Amino acid sequence: YTLSDPLIRVHVPVGVSYSADPKQVEKLLLDAAKKNPNVIKSNPPQVWFTEFGDSSLNFELLVWTDVRSVGAFKMRSDLYYTIFEALAEAGIEIPFPQRDLHIRSGLETKAGESKQ
Repeated sequence: YTLSDPLIRVHVPVGVSYSADPKQVEKLLLDAAKKNPNVIKSNPPQVWFTEFGDSSLNFELLVWTDVRSVGAFKMRSDLYYTIFEALAEAGIEIPFPQRDLHIRSGLETKAGESKQ
């Protein structure tokens, strides 16, 4: 598809804490894209709110770039550095999955007595 056209769209998935304001996240992601000199200005960046995930609100930043100047992986990496700094400055957490583990001590027999 891109063999005839050097412009490609790069997708940058980002998950943030449920306590984050989605509109603020959208603004920070768009600002990060605007700071990157390799983002094509004629095709403005977009932010999609993609889902309510298990541990995060999930977004996708979409930007266009010219593969003759920078590859998709390098572009995504550069944007991640900028996004990480912007989210940290705004106090927005990038969550990770957490699980609670409940451990029972001893074996229980009848009427709640512990067997040792």
